[in-house]
Amino acid sequence: MLTENHALVNYQNPFVLSYDHRELIKEYALRVFDIKDYAGNGIAINTDSVIVKIEKSINDILFNNGKKTTILQAGNGKIDDSVLCQAIFPVITCPCHCTGCYAVNACTKKFNGIGKQTAEAWFKWFFIEHYYPDIYFLQVDRELTATNKTECRWHVSGDFIDNDDVVYCIKLFRKHSNKKFYTYTKRDTKRDNMPALPELLALDNVNVVDSLPCGMKNYGNSEYLEKLVKTVVEKTGENVVICKCGTTVEKEYNKAHKATDKKKYCGGECKACRDCKYIAFIEHK
Repeated sequence: MLTENHALVNYQNPFVLSYDHRELIKEYALRVFDIKDYAGNGIAINTDSVIVKIEKSINDILFNNGKKTTILQAGNGKIDDSVLCQAIFPVITCPCHCTGCYAVNACTKKFNGIGKQTAEAWFKWFFIEHYYPDIYFLQVDRELTATNKTECRWHVSGDFIDNDDVVYCIKLFRKHSNKKFYTYTKRDTKRDNMPALPELLALDNVNVVDSLPCGMKNYGNSEYLEKLVKTVVEKTGENVVICKCGTTVEKEYNKAHKATDKKKYCGGECKACRDCKYIAFIEHK
């Protein structure tokens, strides 16, 4: 993992993206535009805006100790603030593009509002993590070191990029062994050529939920989930936890705690994602 001095010595100040990387960003934008959400909308990325944001963040991390940069967010619209959240762009890193994917839906929601901002932020962090992992993980290490929070939801959006990314994550998670990291993945060791994945799965402070249990998608209507649970139990001997997010249980809990401790059901009351291998979701739009 990159050290502070190494970063300062090996990158030009100010940092500017190369022509090849600028063109690569444009190629990515064209590739993901046709991926549709529930309403049939595509994902719009302003490449010029993203390029500026990437350069600004990298310069801050390298030459300003990342004082104006925050990769890890405390909670989000669903997850309790006690949990740190890390996210990257979903469509590029996921090996499947399931119809109705909630992450795609988030990227396209209100094209000129939060959806666009979210999509560009996730894309920025994906690009830096993939092409400048030394810089990315240097900043995440700083943020983890500076916080007293002990739980981190890795990949609120997105998935492991490649085997090199997995290796960086292993080093980071091991260094911060006092924190619990949990995530979801559709990656397969052989199919996706990720030989380091089993090592990550074996870490004591990491829980990885299988997002393709027995080759089936992990969300659907009640009838589908009954079939999913039955299949997983028969093939693995393990049960499937049905997530209560989006249900009355979650809504009532969040409402009851809003005026008191402001805790949220996900990551607050429910911690199934921290420990269970199989989680399924009731599909909602």
